[in-house]
Amino acid sequence: DKPPGILDNSGVKKEIRSLPQLLIELRKLTRDRGRKIALANDMHVTRQAVDQWLSGATKPTAEMTFELISWVEKQHKRTK
Repeated sequence: DKPPGILDNSGVKKEIRSLPQLLIELRKLTRDRGRKIALANDMHVTRQAVDQWLSGATKPTAEMTFELISWVEKQHKRTK
């Protein structure tokens, strides 16, 4: 198995190795209208929970962090 990761702008795969790095990617992917709600629905959490993670007010659980990494990877695959 390959470690979780995403492709950067040059197409080079980079691993998500920290929560701050994950949050940066989540912020990029949830900029467009309706994307935070989509993320909340996919994660089965409230929009407020997503807002709190993205603002740094709270941190997702370890299990949720893995799910969020998976969500980020799926979003990047869709845009290929």
